[in-house]
Amino acid sequence: MSSYEIDTIPRHEPENPFKYTRKQLAERKRVLKDIRRDYPTVPVAWAEMIYDFCQNTPEEEIENIIESGLWDEPGKHSKPPGGLLKTIEITSEPKVDTDEPSD
Repeated sequence: MSSYEIDTIPRHEPENPFKYTRKQLAERKRVLKDIRRDYPTVPVAWAEMIYDFCQNTPEEEIENIIESGLWDEPGKHSKPPGGLLKTIEITSEPKVDTDEPSD
């Protein structure tokens, strides 16, 4: 591959679905870096999702969600925690242990 072919390949441009300005993208990057430092166990995708949600949702709607406790309980599509084994199938006969010594 010659150098002139490399110049014709377009550079990668990161996605910007919320149409943030360069200043907003810099602020987002700084805030996400702070979140990773302060909450290292929070997955990066979750932090990005929460940041984008808070930036693009009216404050009244966020306050309504908090006051109504809408997100305090698991969602209707959430997998319930724990579980109970209701049935079991035995596929082989159990070995009976006897007190008689074997040869």
